[in-house]
Amino acid sequence: MGRKKPNLPPRSKPPPTTEDRASVGGGASSSNVNLTDDDLPQEQSKIDPHSPANAPIKLECDRAINAIECGNHAKALRILKDLCLRHEDCPFTHRVQGYAHCQLASLIDDNVTKLRHLQNAVDSARRAVSLSPNSIEFSIFYATVLYQVSSDGNGYEEAERECERGLSIGNPIDPVREIVQPPSQSNVPTVEQRIANMLTALQIVMHKCRIAMHSRHEYRCTGKHRIAAVFRQSSTTQISNLQSTTSVFHSDVALLAVVF
Repeated sequence: MGRKKPNLPPRSKPPPTTEDRASVGGGASSSNVNLTDDDLPQEQSKIDPHSPANAPIKLECDRAINAIECGNHAKALRILKDLCLRHEDCPFTHRVQGYAHCQLASLIDDNVTKLRHLQNAVDSARRAVSLSPNSIEFSIFYATVLYQVSSDGNGYEEAERECERGLSIGNPIDPVREIVQPPSQSNVPTVEQRIANMLTALQIVMHKCRIAMHSRHEYRCTGKHRIAAVFRQSSTTQISNLQSTTSVFHSDVALLAVVF
């Protein structure tokens, strides 16, 4: 009889490597195994109308701007309304739409209609800023229209906050890429100078907001003092009239005592 072989325990299978897991998973990279949502690349929602792929959007915006310059604001607003519905994630279309509403509001004398167009401009500017938060040009436009429609301290404070947000942008977009009428900034030779000009404009708008808030505060205080002064004057007059009436009453009582 031959020597009996000992029964050895089965060898445990080593855990699969990351490469093995990747091959089983259809070739997915192992670096995505434990990534959180914040680590994954987010889908770019902003549409750049200046890129060659989106040239038709830029062409439609130019058509609307030309219509505005020719005085045909109704045509421009029709073009932009349709454009914003078809490309709702393009910030430049909302920016141009806000520009159209502002231009039309500047030609209207009726305060109700003017305010309605300015409020539409605020809505369009807010949408543009939300889609392109690194745009200083959009921030200036948004803060400016907020300032124009403000009638109380809350409106000026909102405009001031937008100025502060725009001034804190760490990686701003070149303004010449997102400005509605490029000639004002295209003559500035460098990106740094264009951004510096926009930062200065934001500071000016913020300063105007603070002056407006300070003026309203002083007006309210002055109004309260005036009301108090009128009240004191009215009270003094009423007291004098009351004293005169009391004196006449006492005289009448004395006269009646003599008669009777």
